[in-house]
Amino acid sequence: MQSIFPYIHIPIYKLSSNFVVEAFGVLVAIGVIMGAWLSVRRAERLGLNVNLLIDSFFVVIPGGFALAHWVALFAYFPERVKQDPLQIIYFWAGISSFGGILGGLLVAWLFFHYKKVNTRPYLETLAWGLIPGFTMGRVGCTVAHDHAGMWMVNEASNPLLIGTSGVRKAILPTLQDPAFWVFAGVVALATMLIVSLVKENNFLHKTNLLSGALVIVLLVLASPAFPELLRSMAIPWPVSGVFKTNPHQFGAHLFWSDSNLLLNGKQVLVKTRLAYDLGLIELLFYVFLICGLAALAYGKPRRESTILAIWFISYAPVRFLLDYLRVWDRRYFGLTPGQYLCICMFLIGVYFYATMPEERWGEYVPPSEEDAATNEA
Repeated sequence: MQSIFPYIHIPIYKLSSNFVVEAFGVLVAIGVIMGAWLSVRRAERLGLNVNLLIDSFFVVIPGGFALAHWVALFAYFPERVKQDPLQIIYFWAGISSFGGILGGLLVAWLFFHYKKVNTRPYLETLAWGLIPGFTMGRVGCTVAHDHAGMWMVNEASNPLLIGTSGVRKAILPTLQDPAFWVFAGVVALATMLIVSLVKENNFLHKTNLLSGALVIVLLVLASPAFPELLRSMAIPWPVSGVFKTNPHQFGAHLFWSDSNLLLNGKQVLVKTRLAYDLGLIELLFYVFLICGLAALAYGKPRRESTILAIWFISYAPVRFLLDYLRVWDRRYFGLTPGQYLCICMFLIGVYFYATMPEERWGEYVPPSEEDAATNEA
């Protein structure tokens, strides 16, 4: 089994005893700056109050990072609070992407609601910048390899077994398993909702029904290829010598190999095993999402909430499935906190779809013209 992705290693640069520069932090900072810039540019195009949007950054960005930390702390590592209550204010000590996304948008909604303006166009504008900015954060996760998944498995006696870590295993469902049809149904529903948003027609329109049926047929036909497809997305993970090894418990049917990796500008022979980098897989999804949203945004004006609805409805099922390949996450009744938040995110996306107003992007009156019209009246 050959991986189609390499293991990328970027060293940490220590500038002093108390100050280091690492790729993750730099890329997250670039993502925040880029997201803010894109949101401002979008607000200018839509004729929104740019000054109000910029004011929101001073609330939304710190609020989003704070909630990202609190979700990570209380949902994933509650024992840390018992050990040291000051962990609550150590905002740099672990963050949750879901906390950042949903928490940041909640803070934004509260801010614009307090300012007594229509919240949806501003939330859309923030989302327009947040998605590429979040993608830069996922680039940081990819080069930092801080979302290590299971070790990849290729076992002839059970080809549906794709990953393992100790007693936990990831086994793909067959066509005879109800789980496969639940998965297919959710993907079909998400497809119908997204096609309905793009086509701007009734949810039960024949085009949407046909798209949902086509997705189910394609999933059934492609199901035999799923194991090999997922295995091809594992990367050669160093497990000896050069790096600290992750505390996986090794299974019996895992691939060992000696790989030449580029470390600090030098080719080094390192023993590796194939493992899933979940940050990388999620990054690929976001690249696809950005391309699709860009094509929509620069087409005809779309109704408010289109970006948010497509983002939430499409991302939630992907992330829900990826969490099955996670290794260390705390689980509640068999699901990770992220999977529960996926369910919430999907339902919020459906809410945005169901309550979508008639207003469209780019049909707002600039503040100066709005004031002039008010004065004339």
